[in-house]
Amino acid sequence: RITFSPDERRAQDEFLAARTGRPLAAIVPASANAAKDWPADRWAVVADALAEDFGFEVALVGGPGAREVAIAREIADRARHTPVWAMGDGVRRVAWILERCA
Repeated sequence: RITFSPDERRAQDEFLAARTGRPLAAIVPASANAAKDWPADRWAVVADALAEDFGFEVALVGGPGAREVAIAREIADRARHTPVWAMGDGVRRVAWILERCA
């Protein structure tokens, strides 16, 4: 049970205000175990389908680790619709982004 401070709620509101107004979907491109990661080219297809077929704005969400940032960069490079870059964040920011995803 994570609760957010008033400052975090303000940051969350500002983050969402900067979006397109479409529902937000998050892709967390990497796990703690690299063997469980899905290939970036497949995530790019999912990101494009979310945008084209379902009307979502897609965000890449995760921590600052080199592996996860590299995977996210490849997804962003391969996707036809540029995802929102929300990588490199701490777990609390990731949590408040995920909380507001559709």
